[in-house]
Amino acid sequence: MKQIVLPLASRFPAGHLKRGQFTGFPEKVIKGTKIHTFREDSDKWVHNVELVNSRNAELSIRRWIGRPYHTPQLEVKRLKNAGIQQVRMSWDSDIEQPTVFIDGKHILNVEQLAANDGMTLDDFVSWFFKASDTFEGVIIHFTDFRY
Repeated sequence: MKQIVLPLASRFPAGHLKRGQFTGFPEKVIKGTKIHTFREDSDKWVHNVELVNSRNAELSIRRWIGRPYHTPQLEVKRLKNAGIQQVRMSWDSDIEQPTVFIDGKHILNVEQLAANDGMTLDDFVSWFFKASDTFEGVIIHFTDFRY
């Protein structure tokens, strides 16, 4: 069966407050405390999730063994179905917090959104707003939970 590969970062990227430190994402997926991930390429991921949900593919969640794109990957979990939602976030300097809309619905509890993605709010902000004041893409859900 076809596999759609979804790599997770094992370490925080350059530019992040915790650059180089372990994210714990793979372990959090296994424990069920990271229940989704964000991706920018909306069209690609909408298509991929449709393939998975139509039983024409499986979602293979993986982590890099070492340096990303230079070392092999290890499968963390395999899913036979997944969820997807559109997300738009922008940095609001007045409240010093992101304004988040998921499928057009305003999300007020951004701290819980960050926790569901396996991060603290500070880590989440540093991850998504280090280079830009906006993020548009999708949330890929590993469980039945939706916002």
